[in-house]
Amino acid sequence: MTTLDHLPSDFALRLLPPSELAKRIPYPPSTRALRISQGLFPKPVKLSDRAVAWPEHEIEAVIAARIAGYGDDRLRQLISELERLRSSIPGVRQSLPADAGSARESSDG
Repeated sequence: MTTLDHLPSDFALRLLPPSELAKRIPYPPSTRALRISQGLFPKPVKLSDRAVAWPEHEIEAVIAARIAGYGDDRLRQLISELERLRSSIPGVRQSLPADAGSARESSDG
């Protein structure tokens, strides 16, 4: 799967702040940080200098993968693909200035 074209037309993006995320996956922040560093949990989306959140559909995919019995290697592949597809979400490319992607990439370093 390389695009998000499979999403239903009524798909709505929703971001989960840490407080809502904790209700769905009860990892303490230290465990969540470890899982992110291991590639076993999606990286958050930075909203500001002090605020982050996670795309709800990515968290639901991780939960479904664990329920389905995905091992760590397969889960890493899924998370890598989900994070790669963030720039393919309908409406994102159209709403970003032409140089926004390169500016974002250079500030992530």
